[in-house]
Amino acid sequence: MSIWLYNYLCHNIVGSADYVRLIRLITASKDQIMSSRLSATHITSGSFGEGLELNGSDCDIMILPRHNDLVVTDQTKLQVCHSSRSVFLLETNDVKPGFAYLRVIKGNTKNSDVFCRGAQGQEYLSSHMHNTRNYQESLGDLRLTIEEDYFISDIALKAAAYDCLGVAFQIIGDTEAAREAFVKSTEIYPEQFYNRSFKRLAILNSCID
Repeated sequence: MSIWLYNYLCHNIVGSADYVRLIRLITASKDQIMSSRLSATHITSGSFGEGLELNGSDCDIMILPRHNDLVVTDQTKLQVCHSSRSVFLLETNDVKPGFAYLRVIKGNTKNSDVFCRGAQGQEYLSSHMHNTRNYQESLGDLRLTIEEDYFISDIALKAAAYDCLGVAFQIIGDTEAAREAFVKSTEIYPEQFYNRSFKRLAILNSCID
């Protein structure tokens, strides 16, 4: 059964082993060319990076800045690591397969290029702040789109859009922007029975009180 399945996959879905190896070689060559043109390392990851051309699969690309002031080590080499640069310890305990934590051992965690946040009393390398800033910019653009009448002319739909926008701002922790969105929703559609923004706004205000 396994041999039949392997042959089926090779001939109908992913291609032969030689074909997959060729795709990986071509992808790696493209990554090297792109990396030579950028001030960062270009890596094609995901299924395409593994040489699998699957229908409906997207192309995942990682862009890694070339930080010369970072050193990543593991527990066995930590004692002999005497670098003057920022040092991160690789931790793989209690994480999903294929992932790892980078704990700050030595370095400036306020560096704007190295986003770090506290977790369980420790400092870890994290893209949380960078992602949050991107989310705020995207939600700001979405708010401008909602405000345009020719996109959403129906009052109830526009109120619902502001309500969803407020929830999105709550998720990323921007309480003030969430409150503004909920207030806008209640102003557009002042029906407390149907508009959930009234309840969400009341909960926000009660948390402050």
